[in-house]
Amino acid sequence: MGRNKIPIEKIANETKRQATFSKRRKGLFKKSEELAVLTSSQVAVIIFSSSGKLFEYSSESMTSLLKRYYNCHRDDDLEGLKNENEKLRLRIKHMMGEELLNLDMKELQELENQVQAGMSRIKARKTESLVEKIEEIQKRDHRLEVENQILRTQLLEAAKRVGDFGVSTPYSSLSLNVMSNKLDG
Repeated sequence: MGRNKIPIEKIANETKRQATFSKRRKGLFKKSEELAVLTSSQVAVIIFSSSGKLFEYSSESMTSLLKRYYNCHRDDDLEGLKNENEKLRLRIKHMMGEELLNLDMKELQELENQVQAGMSRIKARKTESLVEKIEEIQKRDHRLEVENQILRTQLLEAAKRVGDFGVSTPYSSLSLNVMSNKLDG
């Protein structure tokens, strides 16, 4: 008779789960050792139990195998980054209108749409910036007009006071009216 197939799901009973973990861990390590011996391959297995305890098997030095593993992935990552960098450089060149000979009609249309969308955003931001500058200048202009009006009033009052003391000045009442008209106009 053959063995009954058990469903692969979490074992609810803690004791049974621990016993199964221990047996299967030993079986995995035994199979890893057999694989390394039969095929002259380098094998490393790392297991963390549910309690966080570390178990490991290595056909050679775990440190040297892990370094080799990281170097392989670093090279893959580096190659991926180089490819991504090259794609981005080519995309920038396309956006600048360079190296367009290899693009088909669909790619050219997509590029044109992207450039037009970008130009629309640039124009919108430029318009927004100009409106902000105009509002800033208008506020400054209004503030200067108010300051000018205050100074004009102070000047007329000062000239009037000097005239009230009987001091003869070029700011007589007639000249005050003329000066007021000149300042207003």
